Amino acid sequence: MALFAATVLVAVPASAMRQAASVAAQPTRFVGYDDLDLTRPAGVAALVQRTKKAARAVCRMQAKAAKRPYARPSTCIRKTFAESVRQIDRAVARAQDRARYAEQSGFDVSTDAL
Repeated sequence: MALFAATVLVAVPASAMRQAASVAAQPTRFVGYDDLDLTRPAGVAALVQRTKKAARAVCRMQAKAAKRPYARPSTCIRKTFAESVRQIDRAVARAQDRARYAEQSGFDVSTDAL
């Protein structure tokens, strides 16, 4: 099965950034998954774990950069991860579509239409 290169970006939600208006740039973290098979549950689970880890990292970055850190780190992490779920869903859907079309690697030619 062919794997493909793709990206999930995780960023702190806008509500968290409003609380930390002094932060110059919104923290982001790249989440790569070109090494995962997203047509299998284990691949999806690994992407979810990577995304949660990235959410924790960007929330820590945001808290360090803010004069007044996010009131509840768990809230920042939860909201940040929730904002990334759509990206995970799109990546999985693309992988499943590619796998489905890869299975259709040919067609029959017949004289039925004559």
